Amino acid sequence: MSSLIEEYKENKHLYQSLLIQAKHSIESLLRNEDIEIFSIEARLKDENSFKEKLQRKSDYKTLSDIEDICGLRVICYYESDLQKLRKLINENFKVLSSSDKKEESEVDKFGYSSSHFIAIFKDNWLQNPIYNNLGDLKFEIQIRTMLMHTWAAISHQTLYKNESDAPRHMRRTFSQLSALIELADEQFSRIKKMKDEYTHENEVESTEFKKLELNSDTLVQLMNHYFPCREVSNESIPTLLYELKTYNLFVSDFDNRIQKCLPFLDEMESKVAARIDRPLPLWSMEGICRAILDLTNEDYFYSRWDDEDGGPTIDIYHDYREKINYNT
Repeated sequence: MSSLIEEYKENKHLYQSLLIQAKHSIESLLRNEDIEIFSIEARLKDENSFKEKLQRKSDYKTLSDIEDICGLRVICYYESDLQKLRKLINENFKVLSSSDKKEESEVDKFGYSSSHFIAIFKDNWLQNPIYNNLGDLKFEIQIRTMLMHTWAAISHQTLYKNESDAPRHMRRTFSQLSALIELADEQFSRIKKMKDEYTHENEVESTEFKKLELNSDTLVQLMNHYFPCREVSNESIPTLLYELKTYNLFVSDFDNRIQKCLPFLDEMESKVAARIDRPLPLWSMEGICRAILDLTNEDYFYSRWDDEDGGPTIDIYHDYREKINYNT
């Protein structure tokens, strides 16, 4: 055991590098595949944890026999994203072994857990000098949804790993809760699928689309149609939608306002950016929406601006409001 501990100490810097590069690689792959996740957790076994592992299991002969010195956990939002993550891992790393804890769990295990992979970098990664000394080092990747992660974190605190470990009167409650969490995961994936289908079913230029109520989906779809390269902040959409729906209940209302402003927006944005010495593009999707309302609705404009102290660009807004004839 002491020789393995010494070997780990000597090679710990390599595992630290492995952890950094493995995390960076997965983050890059996720960006390239446009897979949105909640977080990536990364951890390296410290020396105390390493010693405890050796004490629990004494049949390790070499350091390479220990496969979870370096570990990463990818937490996604939806159960439907797990298959995308499995595909990404299998295609981009050399997977030595894998397991699905949910599928393999015995019926007396509470809940369900993550999928685990033991992997090393493929040869094409190792051609990069950053990776070339990491070729034989194994790392573990776990993938799970946020609800799986919540279940694992909370149930871990109960100290009951198997149903038989819990007092009898608690078992039914644990089983019910486990089923509810699994059902919730499935239903969130179903809602996401319904949302995607709803978005793709409606063509922006169709009459049917313009009759729809203005909501977060139709707003983003409409704005991406007219302004496809603008930054969208999911956090800002509820507040923005509340402001828009005060004046516009249907897609057609806001679409008409966009078309009135469209010939002037680029020129106006350039003037505003020059006046305040900011680079282009100046406005995010949220900024464009508010500019459109400023130009087409007097009440909204004066709820945000004061002629006596309207800031350095208020005259620009006044000029374009006159051009557009804001009384719609």
